[in-house]
Amino acid sequence: MKFSLTRLALKVSVLVAGLGASTPLLSDPYCPFNGFYAGVMGGALQSTTEFSRESSAQYENFFHVPGLISSGQKDVKVYRWGGAGALNLGYGEQVGKCMFIAGEIFVSAATRDTSVSDYAYTEHNDQSLFDSFNTSLKAKTSASTQNVELAIDLRPGFLVNSCTLLYGRVGVGFNKLRTKNRVDFEYNGREASEFVGHSVQTLSTTKKSNKSALRLGLGCEWKLCPNLSLTSDYIYSYYGKAKTQRIADSTFANGEDDNFIADGFKTSSSAKMATQAFLVGIKYYFDNACCR
Repeated sequence: MKFSLTRLALKVSVLVAGLGASTPLLSDPYCPFNGFYAGVMGGALQSTTEFSRESSAQYENFFHVPGLISSGQKDVKVYRWGGAGALNLGYGEQVGKCMFIAGEIFVSAATRDTSVSDYAYTEHNDQSLFDSFNTSLKAKTSASTQNVELAIDLRPGFLVNSCTLLYGRVGVGFNKLRTKNRVDFEYNGREASEFVGHSVQTLSTTKKSNKSALRLGLGCEWKLCPNLSLTSDYIYSYYGKAKTQRIADSTFANGEDDNFIADGFKTSSSAKMATQAFLVGIKYYFDNACCR
């Protein structure tokens, strides 16, 4: 009898030990997101550009009367959606019991370009209605960045539990903002139903500037296993403003009649660009011994 009780106690001890080995205790340390990692991400990107532009031309018609035509738009927002992909490489470390900090290099690829167009038209007739002329302004302004962008980010975070990390993002992105502004001024004169004058002039200017974009974001990471995790990120980037300005010569570059002049033909534009990225991805940790 004593031998049987001893055998039963031994079996229970082995069972309890096995359960204890297979089920972590609540007092076990967190499984941190420590170490070097690399990730790949994909998703959608929205580009938002706020355009302001002005164009005007003064001219003299065959009635020998000066005229003015102008067009403009102010604070016009243009949106564009597209796809985006990214690669990131970094290092993270748990700080204290539940805080986390990481630094990473972030390389993204996306199309960021928007444009806005404008058109103005005027027509004038003399009292006999046999002689007339018309003028028009056609304008288009566009803004874009390079498709590939490099960024450096910090990710401070909070460990919700051993497998879930919430974090913010602050960093700087490096890119080039390209702004192009083109305006076409056209003059057509008619006398007794026949064209007697036609002149066209174009102003076009392009500006490229290096931009350091402010990056802000929020994200969440879920551990699948010691070396793999899923990520979900929202990233906002602001590229600032770019301006263009151009004033033409006092005479037309081409035309059938030299008497038509474009005195003060000028144009200017500004563009402010920002993007919002919505990304999901997977991350690989090269070394995470604490979770093994």
